[in-house]
Amino acid sequence: MTQLLQDRFTSAELCAITGLPSLTLAQWVGRGLLTPVRVGGRGRGFPHLFSQTQVLAVMAGLRWREAGAGADWVAGVVKCLGSLDATTLESAIADGRTYTVPAARLGGEWVPGELIEPTGEAGMLPPGLDLADIQRCMLGRLAQHAPCSR
Repeated sequence: MTQLLQDRFTSAELCAITGLPSLTLAQWVGRGLLTPVRVGGRGRGFPHLFSQTQVLAVMAGLRWREAGAGADWVAGVVKCLGSLDATTLESAIADGRTYTVPAARLGGEWVPGELIEPTGEAGMLPPGLDLADIQRCMLGRLAQHAPCSR
């Protein structure tokens, strides 16, 4: 995963890879759930760019939403994972910390989430919600997608 984490994806590419509607991505960026690694301008030619970690965050959020999680939980998962750097994320997955405890809004501020080892009730998670499974799915989709070189 380290090699691919340097890739950057436009909004259109992120949406094509994850299946997230572009309007939802725009809303998530507007609400501060995702902060592009490069903020683009208005119009064409200078798009927002997102990291592979942020692609994973979107895929994880969508998986939780498909599993019936509420909007606040999904937002917290996206915020938590989307704000991690590649090294932290890789280390957490390698250590078996593949359950996302979402970030939460406390007043006007976001309290960071964390990645923990799935034990207890978290250990009963369906495989589709395990971050390592989501990462494997994402890598498969990225292998089929040829992003623009940046």
